[in-house]
Amino acid sequence: MNNLLEQATARSIRYIDSLENRRVFPSSDAIERLSEFEEILPEEPTDPEKVVEMLDDIGSPATVA
Repeated sequence: MNNLLEQATARSIRYIDSLENRRVFPSSDAIERLSEFEEILPEEPTDPEKVVEMLDDIGSPATVA
């Protein structure tokens, strides 16, 4: 659990630190990558660290400030 919280904290801090340099609209590549979220829900639980990683790596570039 500590690793998950540390990972989420580090990713959150990096995101907040990047706000001044973020675009005011997402790139077309970032929008296209959102399709990676379109998947069938797994039968078994997914590693929470993988979920945080996916949300940040795919979702964050498509957000704006």
